[in-house]
Amino acid sequence: MSRSFLWYQLPAFLWAALIFTVSSIPGDNLPNFEFKFMDKLEHAVAYGILGLLTSRALVNQGRFPNWRRNFFWIAVIIGTLYGISDEFHQLTVRGRRFDIYDAVADAVGAFLGASAYRWLLQNTSSPGYTAAERKS
Repeated sequence: MSRSFLWYQLPAFLWAALIFTVSSIPGDNLPNFEFKFMDKLEHAVAYGILGLLTSRALVNQGRFPNWRRNFFWIAVIIGTLYGISDEFHQLTVRGRRFDIYDAVADAVGAFLGASAYRWLLQNTSSPGYTAAERKS
C-alpha cells in the first residue's frame, strides 16, 4: 500500500465507513436533540467532511487524470449517491427509515465540502497542483 494512498485516499474511505457504522445504530439508541433540524445539520456536516475528503483523494491521485480535473462534480456525485445508498441501508436497521430530506442534506453537505476544498485549492498553494488547475 503506497504512502500516497494512506495519506490521501484512505481518510475518505475511513470516513465513509464511520458514516455507515453510525447509520447502523438502531433508532431507539440515538440521542434526541431539542433543536428541530439537528439531524439535517448532522447529515450536512458528515457529508461535507466526506465531500472534502473525497475531493482531496481525487485531486491527489495520479491514475485517472480526468478524475483529478473533474474532482468537484465527481466528489459531489459520490457523496450524493453514498447518502442515498445509506438511506436505503437504514431501511434494514431497527427504528430507522428512509428520509428523502436526509438524502438532500447529504447532497448539500457533499456540495459544500467539495466547494470548500475547491476554494482551498484556489486560494492556497498546494504542491502538485498547477495554477491553471486551481482556476478550474
